[in-house]
Amino acid sequence: LLMEWQHENTDLCNQELDEQLGGIYSKLEIYAIRFCLILQIIRWACGESGLDFIDETSVRGSIELIAYFRKTAQRVQEIIHESYSLEGMPTDNIKLYRALPDDFETAEGIEIASTFGMSPDSFKRFLKDNKEKLFENYKHGKYRKIILL
Repeated sequence: LLMEWQHENTDLCNQELDEQLGGIYSKLEIYAIRFCLILQIIRWACGESGLDFIDETSVRGSIELIAYFRKTAQRVQEIIHESYSLEGMPTDNIKLYRALPDDFETAEGIEIASTFGMSPDSFKRFLKDNKEKLFENYKHGKYRKIILL
């Protein structure tokens, strides 16, 4: 199972056009092996397995962890390469963005937007249009700024 994953990871490394992501993918192979060992030892400490060999459960857990880190690395690279910024936005929207706290709920944002003469529907559209560009919607009704000023 691990060797199969390693072959898939090698293919991803070779196909990746972004040099930085390719480098990250190659490091993930080393991390996968380390995670296998860590998970096996944790499971041994909990009385779930032995230490004679790394079993399939630990390998599968490692692959799941690596998938999470790969996705996170891709997202970070997208943010880094994202040409989107506050430039080119209407001045009122820039002022609103700066007035919002780094972490806020929709209701709080609506209240702040109203001080700039923006209706609740317009603010919700502003959030929707800028989701994943300026805001992360990490929980229902809760937002976090991506670009911190």
